Amino acid sequence: MSKILLFVHGTGVRQAGYDASMKLIEHQLLAHRCNVKLEGCFWGGSVGATLPDECRSVPGYGNTRSIGNTAEDADLALWDLLCREPTTELGMLATSGGVMAAYPPHLPHPGAQLGQRFAGLARDPDLARAVADLAPEHTSASILSLISESPAYAAAEQCGAAGTPSHGAALARAVAATLQYLALEQGLPVYDAHGSNALATRLGQALGNDVRGPVGAALMSLPSWGATWYSRTRRGRLTDQGYAAVGDILCYQSHGDALRDFLLRKIAEFPDDQVILFAHSLGGIASFETLIQHQPDNVAKLITFGSQSPFLYEIDALSRLRRSAELPVSLPDRFPPWSNFYDLNDPLSYLAGGLFDSRVSDHEVQSGLPFPAAHSAYLRNQPFWHLVSSKLALV
Repeated sequence: MSKILLFVHGTGVRQAGYDASMKLIEHQLLAHRCNVKLEGCFWGGSVGATLPDECRSVPGYGNTRSIGNTAEDADLALWDLLCREPTTELGMLATSGGVMAAYPPHLPHPGAQLGQRFAGLARDPDLARAVADLAPEHTSASILSLISESPAYAAAEQCGAAGTPSHGAALARAVAATLQYLALEQGLPVYDAHGSNALATRLGQALGNDVRGPVGAALMSLPSWGATWYSRTRRGRLTDQGYAAVGDILCYQSHGDALRDFLLRKIAEFPDDQVILFAHSLGGIASFETLIQHQPDNVAKLITFGSQSPFLYEIDALSRLRRSAELPVSLPDRFPPWSNFYDLNDPLSYLAGGLFDSRVSDHEVQSGLPFPAAHSAYLRNQPFWHLVSSKLALV
């Protein structure tokens, strides 16, 4: 009789991620001298969510699948916003920058200081050349006035981020975008992305800021408008990247028998061995409910990590075990010992020991990572494997 460690992966995992996880688990088992044979339960490719090649429900799916997530794309997104409304970034800076604390009256106000340098751009030779190219009917001073008289300019000057490099960079880009906007209105040739970025960089340096580097980084700090543009122009690609994670959960909630039956057939491949279910996230939910529903004789241990079955039980969302008023809940007689691992930084991990009988034990893992990385960090966490190896030795 052998010990079989059967890995049941979580939501959204497909072949490449599954193969990588199996290699990592195999390495950890060897490093910790675990006397078990690793087997996989790759259900994502068989009963996980799938999407037709010709998806008809996502608007613009076929036209937005191949747009990449690059610095150039983000740069394009930002300039798209600014060329439609040049003070957009200033307004969003004011919204996200908070409120400036009371400033000592005897010290120069940082927003006002930057405003003075901004007004000084009227004498800047680089701006004068750009005005002649893009808005010949205007002067440098009139271009600056179009910006300084806007509500967004006033709001940014008084916000918590006033006078910071972000504020200066937003002002520099507002000037360049205003010139592009006016050129488009007059049907004049505009600067390309390189020319716009170069002008913004030179103006930013004149304001005392270094705004070189990927302009698109600014877009990531802008809230709803930039995010809306970004997701709208990449909806097909974002669907391809993210549907499996959510789709697997929805598929399991609507017809979970497909996954439970798949897991049960896999367990049945080892009738004369001791099977230890090693299950992450949604795999832990499916493993728990399979053991509740079918109670296979050859499962000797359940190990879950980053799993939600205790919480789903408490909100009465499990299909195979309804919530009871009495605690602790008595699990079926043939339900195996259960070790449940959680990380306080992983909000998708939950405690089981306070809900179920004495066969259940909870164990904290500290990844030191923020969410969502914490949810995927268990398999590389050495204290986790020390505990797992000790549990495996007792089977």
